[in-house]
Amino acid sequence: MLKALITGEGAPEELAELAKRSLRPKRPALAEALTGRVTAHHRFMLDSLLRHIEFLDDAVATYDRHIETLTGCAHQTLLDLGAGPLSRTSFPDRGSTPGVGGNSLRKETGW
Repeated sequence: MLKALITGEGAPEELAELAKRSLRPKRPALAEALTGRVTAHHRFMLDSLLRHIEFLDDAVATYDRHIETLTGCAHQTLLDLGAGPLSRTSFPDRGSTPGVGGNSLRKETGW
């Protein structure tokens, strides 16, 4: 719907028809909300924001893959050492480890 709005396609009623999921029942109100003046500046800003969201989605996917690689390697190394199956309970709570808890940085640096 936003991409159609950016390109200037369709009347408000046609744009409202592009609604998905929970917005489908609200098409009449959506068409009313889409009625108005969308300037070139609005289209530019919407396009810029959508591109930024796509960039952030790609970045999150990249981080997820990287984390999976790191944790997969660590998990396999621990298995190779005979650690057995791992779970969240296999590791101590960081808050119970001296110098690692949430307040340790504030205590050490005065932050």
